[in-house]
Amino acid sequence: MISSLLIAVTLHSTPLTLDEVRQASRQQLDAVRAQLSVARADAALKTSRSAIFPQVDFSLGAGVSLVGSQRAFSTVPTFDANGAITGFAQRQV
Repeated sequence: MISSLLIAVTLHSTPLTLDEVRQASRQQLDAVRAQLSVARADAALKTSRSAIFPQVDFSLGAGVSLVGSQRAFSTVPTFDANGAITGFAQRQV
């Protein structure tokens, strides 16, 4: 806490040169690149480990089927008074 306050006071009392600003930005860029490299390595490690662990997948479904009233018909022979087949008719079953 005291060191950051001391740095803040020093920075405000002394003007920075362009070279100092460039150097500080390069150091910051290097730190960001290092953090990105670590994050990529962690992601690669997790990906490589995931191949050896069992995979679990869940699926759930639901459905509704509504059917209205239905009628079934059947083709039956029609007979005359003597019992001879005279044709066919559709009758509700």
